[in-house]
Amino acid sequence: MVDFVDATSTVNDQDAQPALRIDLERDLLPNSLIHEAVLASISGQPRNIPRLLLGRWEDLSRECAMDFSILPWRQEVLGQAREAKARGQRIVLVTRGDLDLARRASDHLGLFDDVVRAGGTGEPVGAVPVQVSRPKPTDRLKAAMRAIRPHQWVKNVLVFVPLLVSGEYNNLSAWFYAGLAFIAFSLTASAIYILNDLSDLEADRLHARKRLRPFASGALPVVWGFVMAPVLLGAGIVTALVAGGLPYLLLYAVLSISYSLDLKKRTFFDVFALAALYTVRLFGGGEMSGQSPSVWLLAFSVFLFLGLALMKRMAELVGTTADKLKRRGYKQIDQPLLMSAGIASSFGAALVLALYLDSDAVGLVYVEPVRLWLIVPMMLFWQLKLWHKTLHGRMTDDPIVFAARDRVSWIIGAMTLVCVVLARLSW
Repeated sequence: MVDFVDATSTVNDQDAQPALRIDLERDLLPNSLIHEAVLASISGQPRNIPRLLLGRWEDLSRECAMDFSILPWRQEVLGQAREAKARGQRIVLVTRGDLDLARRASDHLGLFDDVVRAGGTGEPVGAVPVQVSRPKPTDRLKAAMRAIRPHQWVKNVLVFVPLLVSGEYNNLSAWFYAGLAFIAFSLTASAIYILNDLSDLEADRLHARKRLRPFASGALPVVWGFVMAPVLLGAGIVTALVAGGLPYLLLYAVLSISYSLDLKKRTFFDVFALAALYTVRLFGGGEMSGQSPSVWLLAFSVFLFLGLALMKRMAELVGTTADKLKRRGYKQIDQPLLMSAGIASSFGAALVLALYLDSDAVGLVYVEPVRLWLIVPMMLFWQLKLWHKTLHGRMTDDPIVFAARDRVSWIIGAMTLVCVVLARLSW
């Protein structure tokens, strides 16, 4: 009899309290669930992209086996829902999108008494909305800046290399067009970074560090990416068109998108694609500035960048305890192969440099080429230093970005510049 009275009291208390209303797309998640489902459906499955472009979003979302546990749920809202649940208050999840997806999310969370469509007949009257702290516009803008990764633009300094090695330092027109090449590649790279982040949402959310990226963490809604990527890509294309280097930029964009969607999970195709991306920047910058890179420079860049690409994969393996990299073709057992191939490529670049310094071609640019020979051992030392840091787990995801922040790299770069200047002087 006592149990019956307590149960009745609990029901009456629940009826006396207004329902707690939680909006799925505005309160609980920064993104629409259908956007999340569509991006999950193309993650690692490029064959679904044509269906995405044809607007068959609902088909993709229904077929998607989405992992609800890794979505960026707002913990403050879930906390309020749990407190309301403990009080016996009725909790209603309201969605503005697909009702079936919302029900699947509700089943995963296990907190809601009902799932209804916003503005529909089932929406409770007099329900109390959940209290949510909204992100400030400045926070969104800061997150957008992080999403375009301006620090990665340092890699596009490669467009100036053909101009620097040519010795045409007084050619202002060449510097202007090289600057346009830098802007074009930087804008395009940012657009592709965003596309890569959108297609890699699930993998990033499972990564210890990448889960903090703006789209993966929910700091920036994915719909921003749908707008930012085409705008940045369009701006990059227009800039390259003005600089007369559109074919090189398009080659870079196609290769980079292919890498993001498919090549990066294929063993060795990925590192050669990365090396090609670096070389295309160098070649495109030279063509836009009117200083076509020599065969020597291209050969040197192929070996150097292949070594850095192998270093990047090695760093990822060293930095994880998993046996296999997610969405990559490498396992821990591949470490010796990657390291030996990477060091061989690095030394190959030094060998090409030494052969160039011993050739007749160097005399066409430098007055005292013998003063350049110090660069060869410095380069070997620099490469071994980077590989040592990689082996000890101190290398970041991108060796070039790491080198741009590394004191030893700056010292060796400054000494290399001194050698180049001295080689151009007759005294």
